[in-house]
Amino acid sequence: MYQHQLHQQINQCRQEKDFPINDAGILFHTRFIANGAAIKALYDEIYGSHSKASESFARLLTIITRTFINRPESMKDTDEDKLDQGHWFLSNSITGMSLYVDRFAGGLSDAQDKLDYLHRLGVNLLHLM
Repeated sequence: MYQHQLHQQINQCRQEKDFPINDAGILFHTRFIANGAAIKALYDEIYGSHSKASESFARLLTIITRTFINRPESMKDTDEDKLDQGHWFLSNSITGMSLYVDRFAGGLSDAQDKLDYLHRLGVNLLHLM
């Protein structure tokens, strides 16, 4: 569904300093517009009744844009590789694990000592909580 005000907000984000006008910038903007309504709906579901929801959402859009701008080129290259793979997140080449750091290793600094163990298990995606 076309949401004029939301699309205007996203278009305004392109005015951020250093926003790339290359293919990566165009692709980011296209994907941002395509997913903007879903981002807004999820945001409103959680924060919609908050008194500062509108201004906080505008700030979120800016943060998303700045994060893209500041993303290292090597990670942007990885992003492009994943796009070329299609539904990479459904691939059998990813074995993920989600764990509570304190229960698994005692603390974040101790978790590093356990990475070899996880690697031997074949875990190559780790979600830490």
